[in-house]
Parts: sequence; structure tokens; C-alpha cells
Amino acid sequence: MNVRKPVYIVAWLLLAGAACASTWRLLNLLSLETSLSSNVVEDLNDLKQRGIPLMQAKEQSINDDKQQQNKSGAVALGERINDLNPMLEVKLDTMSAQISSLQERLSQLEQASSRSRGAQHVVDSNNTVSNWNSTSSHTTTTTPGMKWYCASDLKKLRNACAGESGVECTPETRASDCHSDEGCMGIDCLSVPAKCAVQRSKNNDAHQLQRPLCNRAQVRNGSWTTSALPRAPYIPMDPWQKRCATRDGLDFSAPWKSYRWAPDDVDCDFAEWDACTFCDVLAAGGDRIGSVVDERPATEGEVAEDDGRLADDERPLLSGRTDESAGTNLEDGSSSEEEDVITISFVGDSTTFQHYSSIALLLDLSVTEGDQHQSRRGGTSVTRMACNERVRLSFLRDDTLDKLHLELETQQSDIVVFNTGVHYRKDEALMRSINTTISTLENWQGICRLRKDSRRRWCLPILRTTVPGHPHCSNYTVPFNDLPTMEHRVQNANYSAFGPNYFWWKMKGQNRLVEDAFRGSSTLDYVVLDAYDVMMRRPDGHQGGHDCVHYCLPGPPDVLSRMLLHALVRRGRV
Repeated sequence: MNVRKPVYIVAWLLLAGAACASTWRLLNLLSLETSLSSNVVEDLNDLKQRGIPLMQAKEQSINDDKQQQNKSGAVALGERINDLNPMLEVKLDTMSAQISSLQERLSQLEQASSRSRGAQHVVDSNNTVSNWNSTSSHTTTTTPGMKWYCASDLKKLRNACAGESGVECTPETRASDCHSDEGCMGIDCLSVPAKCAVQRSKNNDAHQLQRPLCNRAQVRNGSWTTSALPRAPYIPMDPWQKRCATRDGLDFSAPWKSYRWAPDDVDCDFAEWDACTFCDVLAAGGDRIGSVVDERPATEGEVAEDDGRLADDERPLLSGRTDESAGTNLEDGSSSEEEDVITISFVGDSTTFQHYSSIALLLDLSVTEGDQHQSRRGGTSVTRMACNERVRLSFLRDDTLDKLHLELETQQSDIVVFNTGVHYRKDEALMRSINTTISTLENWQGICRLRKDSRRRWCLPILRTTVPGHPHCSNYTVPFNDLPTMEHRVQNANYSAFGPNYFWWKMKGQNRLVEDAFRGSSTLDYVVLDAYDVMMRRPDGHQGGHDCVHYCLPGPPDVLSRMLLHALVRRGRV
């Protein structure tokens, strides 16, 4: 028997058993894989069913966020456009005003060319003041007293004319003769009395050709027009007053761009600023006492001169000194004793001080902001003598007019110019103060008329209406003659933190309240200077920045001086 055969059989059986076991395990693994695959597919399908809504919700959320961002951006863009609209309007209005000014100027030139010179209210004199600078040339006017000196302001020029000091020059030698800050200026060195005597004679010759003076309504209805002067009407010494000129690099001795007020009615005259007339009419005294000129009705409005335009032949002559060579005063050699002095008092806040400053500077006097601060701290008046010691200018800083009676008593005022100021008070408080003011003025006027002789019976209170500030004034570079639009901007402006404290939008209504109260007095004789209408049209010329109430000088406040002169001429005898 072969022994190997059983061994093979055993080996084969073992291999067959191992193969069966492996096959069984493989089948089990395949079954498990199938089961797992089925579970995974089910899980994946389940996740897919739940994930789709989540993804849709997330996508919707993202879309909503984008829409909200777009909406917010659109709102922000709209707000930005709204913020820019006023600025764009201002720029467009400025361009429109410039075009209108040019058109008005052209129309004026055409009218002037067809009008006789004798019919003009301003009487030209052969005596002129001129100036030379490195970039312009002028024709020298031949006059008996004309001389040329190096000077940077009118005071130095006047001193040179008086022989105190001065370096003579010509246009050709200016660069070598004069300092860099000086110009070669011409001045007619005739004495003040001689100058005014010549002017009086010419005024008398032309008097019959003059048109009637504009009444209050005619004065306030007008517009600002461009006016070019040979140089600035005066040179303030105070840095704050001349801030605009310093900021803009303007030369006071060079040709000076200005604006002047022109009434719409061409059949009446609005008096030009003239220092000799100002002094003469004050000295002559008031006429028409006890009558109220047709001044009360209608809207507020102001006279206007442009930036205090001063006739060329008047500028250097207006010192508060007596001309010793002539041996006389301005008024035909009469005495300048204290009882003959005419006092104009200005009582009010800082805007009234700007009116006082304009008058003083136009009369060639020195005045600085320090004078205002001195009056405010001490509660007393500051004064200047003008018109060859014949006129006293007095200012009292009194925002609420509580000290008005003290000014009238201590200064023995002949005329008082006053204003309630831009420092807002509620209507009730304001009217209590105004009623007290009216009683004070009624008592003063009665006593004044008993004391003054018939030649000098002014005893005249002059109410100046209040002018609010102009929102965003730094955006304006020229006058704005559309009064309703400017009033709308004051009412609806986006004010800075500085603005609302003064309630500018209430000033027009309070002007009416004050005028109504004065109109209710049965005894008070007074005059109204309608500053509101004219000055509302001057958003330019302000100090700028946060100060859109005060102006630079020379500037818009000079119109108030012309307006005052016009009112005095209408009531006076000159």
C-alpha cells in the first residue's frame, strides 16, 4: 500500500477547508459593504434633503444683506446729494449774480452816457486823490494843490500833506523812493475849509438839477451792483477789521473792487457818501421837527452804498483836527466851543460798533476793536471828535439797551442810532425792553427839544433794523440780490453749532414787532434805517469761518454810513 496517498488527501482537505473559510469571510465582507453603502447613501440623501433648504436660506440671507447694503448706500448717497445741493445752488447763484451784476453795470453805463453830468447827485471836483502802484498806471490830475508822497495809509498821506513828514515820489521813482509796503499816492493839499467851500459852491450850482431824494420805500427796493474804486475808501489799522484783505492778499492802495447799492427807482437820488455834507448837515441841525417822514410802512430794507464809497477828492481831508493855516473850522470859521458840538451816539452790540467804526473810518479817524472791548468792560462810552472838532461820535456797548438813558444823559446826545442786536431774546423779554426804550426816548426827546436852540434841534432817535447772519457765508464771494431766496435759506439752513444760538431765522419777525411798538407811540418822532433788506443781500464779505455775522472793513457795513447820511439830508436843511 502506498503511504503517500493519505497524506495528499489530508492536505487537500485542509486546503479545501481554508478556501471555504476564506470564501465565507469574503461573502460576509461583501454583505457588510453592501449594507454600509446602502446606509451611506441613505445618510447622504438625508443630508442632501436637509441641506438644500439651509443653503437656500443662507443664499436668501446673503441676497437680503446685499439689498440692504444697496439701500443704505442709496440713502447715504441721497443724503450726500442733499448736502451738496445748497453748495451747488450757491455756486450757481454766485455765477448768476455775477452775470446780473455785469448786465446791471452795462445798463448803468448806457444810462450814464445819455444823462447830463449836471443831473448827477455826486458833484465831481477837480481836486482828487489818486495812487500809483507797480502794476497800474493813472493819469495825473492837474490841480493846484496836488502832491505825490510815499504812504501806506491815509493818515501818513495827510501828515505828509501837512508838512509833518513824507517822501515825495513819482510813478517812475516809486520803486527806489518808497518802501515795499508803500504806494505813491497823490493828495490835493488844499485846506479842509477850502475844499468844502469849493464843494459847497458846486453843490449849490447843481442843486436845481438834482432829482428828489429817495424815500424809505424807494431806498430799500434795489440791488447791489459792481463798483470799481481807484483804491480802498480807507485803510483800517485793526487786524481783525481788515482780515479779509489780509486773507485775500488785497492791496489797499491798488484799484479796489467794491459793490454799491442802487435803488430801482431811477427818478430819485440816493445820497452818495460825502464827508463835507455829513459835517455840514449835522451842524445845520434838523428841520421838519415833529413830522414823521413817509418812512413807516412796508418791508424792511436798507440803503446802500457799496463798500463805503468815498469820492476821490474827499478821502484825505476828513481829519478831526483844525487846519491852523486856514484859521477856521469846517463851518465858515465859527467857534468850536463845547456848546456847539453835535453828538451822534451809537448804542447797541458789536454790529452797531461796526456801523460806528465805518463812520469813524470814513471820516479818517482811528478806531479799533479795542474801543469796543473797553466800552463793554467799563460800561462807558468811547468817543472820537470829527469835522474839525464840531462833531462827537460816541459808542456805548449795550446789547439790551438797558443803559441807553445813561448815554443820552452823559453825552447830551443830539442824535442816537440804536439797535436791539443779534443776541436773541424771546419775544416777551424783547418787547419789555423795547417798551422801556420807547419811554426813555420819549422823555429824552421832550427835554432835548426844550434845551436845544432852534438852529440845532435834532433830538432824533434812529432805529436800525437787525440783520441776521448768513448760513455758510464762506461759500459766497459776491452779493446775492434774490432776497426771498436768501430769507428761505436763513429759515431752512443746516446750521452749525455756532448758528442756532442766535436764532437768525427769528430776526425778521422781531424787526416787525419792534417797529410796531415804535409805531404805537403817539409822541415819539424817529427815523428807521432799514438795514435788513439791503444787508440780507450781502452774504459775502463776512469774517468767515464760524463768524457769519460780522463783516470785514472796508465792506458792507459802509452802506449804513451812506444810509445815515441820506436820512439826515432828508430831514436837515442842507
